[in-house]
Amino acid sequence: MPYSINHIQDAVEIAWQGKFDYKESTSFKNMTHEICQQDIKLLVLNLSDCDYIDSAGLGLLMMAREMSMVKDIYFKITGAHHQVLRMLEVAQFGEIIDFEHCTREGVIDLLEQIAKA
Repeated sequence: MPYSINHIQDAVEIAWQGKFDYKESTSFKNMTHEICQQDIKLLVLNLSDCDYIDSAGLGLLMMAREMSMVKDIYFKITGAHHQVLRMLEVAQFGEIIDFEHCTREGVIDLLEQIAKA
């Protein structure tokens, strides 16, 4: 599998590795659906080890955002760089999805901010 799943308090981090494209769509959709059934406040997609994303991958990000919103889960993308970051910027995903570099401690800080809101 090209990802690992980490549970951090009331958050789940999906750490994606390699390519994020059409070939991964079924497994990513199923995994995201299962995660969004959990009692969590934050879903983080860590793309620091992802080296490629295509238009299908961008569509999967939108799908994950929508699944999260339905369950009142905050969705965040972290660690995007190089080609992946350029694709997010060209597609103006910063207008739609929060993405930035974030460490494990940053995820815990974000959870605390969400809990206070």
